Amino acid sequence: KRKRRLEWLEARKKYRNPAGNNRGTWGKIQDSKWGKAVGDRLDDSAAFRKARSVLWERTDRMDRPLLTVLWAAGDRDKLNPWLDGVAWTGLLASAAVFVLGAANVPLLLTLWTCQRSLMAVGGPWYGYGWEPQLAELGFHSLFLVPFLSLNPTASPAPLVAVWAMRWFLFRIMTGAGLIKIKSGDPKWRFPDLSAMDRFYETQPVPNPLTRYFHAAPRWWHRVEVMSNHLVELVAPFLLVLPGLPRGWRIAGGMTQLAFQGVLILSGDLSFLNW
Repeated sequence: KRKRRLEWLEARKKYRNPAGNNRGTWGKIQDSKWGKAVGDRLDDSAAFRKARSVLWERTDRMDRPLLTVLWAAGDRDKLNPWLDGVAWTGLLASAAVFVLGAANVPLLLTLWTCQRSLMAVGGPWYGYGWEPQLAELGFHSLFLVPFLSLNPTASPAPLVAVWAMRWFLFRIMTGAGLIKIKSGDPKWRFPDLSAMDRFYETQPVPNPLTRYFHAAPRWWHRVEVMSNHLVELVAPFLLVLPGLPRGWRIAGGMTQLAFQGVLILSGDLSFLNW
């Protein structure tokens, strides 16, 4: 296993730099006399090799770190108790947030760690876009809550964290709108605007109200498509444009809340809309 691992690492290096040149500034530092000396010293350190194996070499197909507590499992063939433990820990932490009506860094860090741990081993089931979105949202939230206090007003939210959340929301909504336009599907474009004619009939998780949304007249479905473009491609700018009055910011936020409320009423996409 160790031999195969080393062969894989060498192949990975060649894949990253097949020609062996044009390695950039970092590559030049590594090739320098000082860089080689430091590299040799680090390679001789068992602690560094172990840290590199955990934090760098364990990555997914997109070269993203696989952050999961399941690395600590002694027997990788018997992960069910570990998976149950992660799930129960997440349920208890989320229940605590729900009951208390507040959170702090340890609680949110626990939830973020549980979610990232399951993402790392969930395969295609955890490969949909809303999983990394939830992970990013959870990470930003760590900087919006008090460190230990459960009083939401114990410390003001850092301005950087507030703008990070605004930028996150802007990217999510405009991305959802642009993918519809860039798809080239005429149903999302004028004058067709018929995307909603069959949407409620074909969505994967309808709810009891979905049939009534589907039965609306065709002209109303056209209004829905145009409203969707307005909410996803225009309204998000109210969240990020600098210098806007506070009332415009509130209007932008209320627009997104109303939009998500309609989606929740018309379907059941779990935490994607909640």
